[in-house]
Amino acid sequence: ANVGEIQGAARVTVLPTTATIGRSGGRIDSLAGAVIDFPTNSINTTHRVEISIIESPGTTTSAQRVTRVIEIQPRKLILKRPAQLALSYADSITEAFEPNRLSIYFWDDYQEKWIQISSRVNLSEKTVTATVNHLASYTVMASDQVIPRSEQLRIDGIRLTPPVFYAPETNRLTIEYLLNAPKVNVAAVSVEIFDFSDRRVHTLLNKEPRHIGRNAEQWDGQTDSGETVRNGRYVLVIIAKAGGETAVLRKLLVVYK
Repeated sequence: ANVGEIQGAARVTVLPTTATIGRSGGRIDSLAGAVIDFPTNSINTTHRVEISIIESPGTTTSAQRVTRVIEIQPRKLILKRPAQLALSYADSITEAFEPNRLSIYFWDDYQEKWIQISSRVNLSEKTVTATVNHLASYTVMASDQVIPRSEQLRIDGIRLTPPVFYAPETNRLTIEYLLNAPKVNVAAVSVEIFDFSDRRVHTLLNKEPRHIGRNAEQWDGQTDSGETVRNGRYVLVIIAKAGGETAVLRKLLVVYK
């Protein structure tokens, strides 16, 4: 601070919000404007979860960042059941953007870019909420991209990263897909991985609610029993149900480590 020829400085230390989360779940309410609710059995073993404010790891040309970037540790943790994440934009200048265009984004370390997660905006509480199946760095952005509603329930635009060979010991697999429907805003989504003998090796999501729009999940290459899958070809299956309709999408996945 400067007043005339008088100067003063003070160091400010921002401590992260931490909590111990186990199989029974729990809620963490951070002063950084982030609230995350872990359901029962979302984590098999007890972890110390930490929420902190960090410098943005990167920018995007397709959206405008509205809130600070928060990091939720441990970053490599994949949840057995998705958690609900709410980020507040109450401290933002709302005249600069349209609140209904807000979404939560997470930073993908492998692609080094922000990925949008379909979200719900609460105008009265000034929060943006999404369900997440992994811990990462998150922020709220305003996007001008509008997705026209389809005439029926659809799953489109699936994208796997890495796109060709996935090595679980090196990074997590990011599964991006577009969920669309004519009237409903939420669908029950299941994501499963099968081997080429049609045996299910892992259930990533089991009829979990997902908002219409762009969605993304991550997989750490683990089976339901907690073992790393073997090298080979697998089939990723996404099933969405809403309004009496069912949509199914399949994608080939190659594990090579």
